[in-house]
Formats: sequence, C-alpha cells, structure tokens
Amino acid sequence: MPKKPTRQRERQRQRHSQKVVRKATPGTSELPIWRKRRWLIIIGSFFVIIALIAGPLSAAYVSGPGPTPTPFPTDTPAPTVEQPTPTLTPTPGEGTPRPTPTAAAPTATPTLGPPTPTPDGKIGQAVSNMGTAILGPGQPTPVYNSRPPTSGPRNAVWVDRAIYDKPIPEDKQVHNLEKGYVLLQYNCPQGCQDIVDQLKKLFIDLAPDVIVAPYPNMDHKIAATAWTRVLYLDQLDDSTLTTLKEFIVTWRNKSPEPGVRVTPTPVGTPPQ
Repeated sequence: MPKKPTRQRERQRQRHSQKVVRKATPGTSELPIWRKRRWLIIIGSFFVIIALIAGPLSAAYVSGPGPTPTPFPTDTPAPTVEQPTPTLTPTPGEGTPRPTPTAAAPTATPTLGPPTPTPDGKIGQAVSNMGTAILGPGQPTPVYNSRPPTSGPRNAVWVDRAIYDKPIPEDKQVHNLEKGYVLLQYNCPQGCQDIVDQLKKLFIDLAPDVIVAPYPNMDHKIAATAWTRVLYLDQLDDSTLTTLKEFIVTWRNKSPEPGVRVTPTPVGTPPQ
C-alpha cells in the first residue's frame, strides 16, 4: 500500500518542478535581486560619466571662443633722470653766458718743523762703523774713514795703556778703541809742550781709560778718538779742556769689547 505523502515531500516536489520549468524556459526565469542591483549600479554610473564629459563640451559649443588675453609688456622704459642745469653767469661784454667754473679745494701747505737734530745730539762727530775684522799676517793696513781711525779692520795686538812719545800704528789704535779706550793724540811739528802736559794730566785723572800719543797725519793739533767717534781741537783752554773731559767720560767703554785693561806704563814706545 503506497505511503501517504507528507508536507515536506510535497515541498521538495514543488521546488524540483520549478527548476525543471526554469531550465526548459530560460527566458521566463527571473534574476535574483542582488544581480538586479548590480546592473542598476553599472548602468547608472555609465550615464553619470557621459553627463560629466558631455556637459563642458556642450557649454563650450554654445558660448563660443573666449576673448584673446592681452600680453603683459616686457620692455619697461627706464625712468628719466633729470640732470642739474649749470648756473650761467653772464660775462661783461658778451651776450652768451658761460658756466661758472667750480673752484678747486685749496691745497694744505705742509708745516715745516724745526731742523733735524744730529743723530744723537752728543759731543763729538759720529763716524761710520767699519767693523772689527782682524788683519791676517802680511795683510796691509786699510785706508780708514777718519784720521785718526775710529773703527775698522785691526791688528790682533793692542798696546798697553801709556803715554807714548812715538805714534801708535793705526791698526793697533783700532784694537784699543775696540776695548773701550779713548786715545788723546796731538800734532805739533814745532812743539807744544803745554798741550802735552795737559794731556798727561788727563791720563792720570781719568785712568785707566786714556792713552796719549803723537799723531802727525791730521790737520788739527788735537784729536780725541773713541769707538766710531772723534773730537778735533786746535787749542786747550778752560772751555775746550772741559769739552775734552766730557768727551772722554761720555764715550769711554762704548765699544764692542769694553773694560779690557792692561798694566799701565808711565812712558813708553809702542810696539811696531
């Protein structure tokens, strides 16, 4: 005996029959709702894009071309600077005035100071330094830049401090000057005992820095020499004697090798 169909089986039969009908007649089948929505969205987007593209084109076609822009000027003319007009002063007897010349600034006149003083302003004459070279054996005595000499190439030997009655060789004089001595030398072909006596007194009073000797190769009666310094005198009185003492005190030991002294000799003949 056949079984009585239940409700569930009835529903399954209906669904199966609907699927068979859809496959047999696909044109009559309906799409699901979610597919309908997707197609609506695609079609709507398509029309929106067409509207966005066609809008500006249609507006340009209706309105026509716009006005041509005016170009901006590139060349600006330079501002005109007004030059000052020179003042014209009419010249008497002439109809055309001439420009007034501009006066030049006055040149300052230099102020002249007092005369240039001597290099040191001290007593005696300054003599250029000829150095302190030592003469070798057989080497001749040079020509010095003063008489008596005050510097220059010298003998390797110097003389003792003394009162000499014969001239001292020039190259040895220079060596004594280098040691700081002051030489008092005289030139008296006819004799001048009074001068010699006063020089001997200075030898004693200002020891041990003085040497006295004759020197015939000069144009003055008396010459006092120190290193690069000379004082000439033609007589000895109170005034010149004071000057001579001042020279000795000022310039003794102002030399390259000051203070070298030897045993004094009262009277002697210098070695040749």
